[in-house]
Amino acid sequence: MASSEAFPKVLKDNDVRLVAYVPDNVLTPLIAGVAADDDFMPVCAAREDEAHALFAADHGRREAARMVQRWRIFFMASAELFGYDKGQEWWVSHYLFERPASK
Repeated sequence: MASSEAFPKVLKDNDVRLVAYVPDNVLTPLIAGVAADDDFMPVCAAREDEAHALFAADHGRREAARMVQRWRIFFMASAELFGYDKGQEWWVSHYLFERPASK
């Protein structure tokens, strides 16, 4: 069994569900294996410091940490919601409403 196949199995066997990673050439096949498996939720923290800096510039350091956490929760909730029932339960539609022409 290749390490890219063994790695997700070991994580599942140890009930590891949240995997934080920093992309690296050595880890790419392992990360791809975890990302392809619905039992895990990979979280890319590689550029989190940049997000903190962007938010901190406008909102201060304390609020920046809070905002990054809120976005993380939003992305996790979106992944779960739209992944439910293989993506067939919830849908997103976009509409453009225009005012009727005045008479």
